[in-house]
Amino acid sequence: MPTLGYAIIGNYDTRDWGLQLLNYDAPPPEAKTYYVDIPGGNGALDFSEAFGAPLYNNRTLTLTLVYPTDTDLPPRRKVEQIAGLIHGRAFRIWLSDEPTHYYDAGRCAVSVAYSGQRPVITIEATCAPYRLKTVESYALLTADDATLTAVLTNEGMPAMPVFVLSSNATITFGSVSHTASAGTYQWPDIVLKQGDNTLTITADSGATVAISWQEGAL
Repeated sequence: MPTLGYAIIGNYDTRDWGLQLLNYDAPPPEAKTYYVDIPGGNGALDFSEAFGAPLYNNRTLTLTLVYPTDTDLPPRRKVEQIAGLIHGRAFRIWLSDEPTHYYDAGRCAVSVAYSGQRPVITIEATCAPYRLKTVESYALLTADDATLTAVLTNEGMPAMPVFVLSSNATITFGSVSHTASAGTYQWPDIVLKQGDNTLTITADSGATVAISWQEGAL
């Protein structure tokens, strides 16, 4: 995936170092599978989605950084210092080609090779499987009668939303229902799946319910 962009690695912007992102590779994470053999029978039982959705191993993001010209190349010591800031540490990583998402918890391994006097810096980051949205999703609902219905659209990663209630309200999601007073709540049995998710909220007229959730995509 050739590009001449940049990467932001934690608080470090590669443009500040004079480096350009020549190339990056981010194949999808490997899905976790779990099979149980059937003694004396054909095949095996597949429990890979026993928790309601596929699970994934960490993914690898590989960045190739170069200096765009042969002029003003930094001394080797400077390149070693740049590598030392990143190597072995974990960061959130943004790419110029994907400004709406970032790679999370990227544990970085840095290597430096030279073509003549020009350094080529390769960063291999072991990241969480989902690319997370840079901005959390948010919905603010106001009850204008006894009951309102909200449809929350979610990317591929299961998300546990946070509810901020201005007064007493009942939140119903499928067969799950919670009644609570004013405050902030997050319930483990309300998890948004991929696609549209319908919530029913019962509250006094004029009450507000703010909902935020972290989306992520493979």
